[in-house]
Amino acid sequence: MARILLIDDDDVFRAAVAAMLTAAGHEVEATAKGSAALAAHAHRPCDVVVTDVLMPEMDGIEILRALRAGASPPSIVMMTGGSVLLGRDFLDAARMLGADATIAKPFNAADLAAAIDTALQARRP
Repeated sequence: MARILLIDDDDVFRAAVAAMLTAAGHEVEATAKGSAALAAHAHRPCDVVVTDVLMPEMDGIEILRALRAGASPPSIVMMTGGSVLLGRDFLDAARMLGADATIAKPFNAADLAAAIDTALQARRP
């Protein structure tokens, strides 16, 4: 299975997604902040980053750009529920900027597993 770095500022949602990923057999490191996630990835690189788009301090697009600028970027899954609320398609923008997979909140474990698989397949040589 994959080593996954999960970034979401909502504590309850982050815990629920981490539980889904752990139940699927993945090794999960979770954080609420983009800066902490970038530091964690620099210290111990992961296979996949699953990040929310809309977050304070550093948004998912900034995280995506920072990871893509690195020497060996991980697969990236972008998620959001804000597209519906704000009337913008943030997931479409994330795909255009290089996300390997996207997923709209709310989602279930099967949807998340499919997004992880898509992202991992996108980075295989």
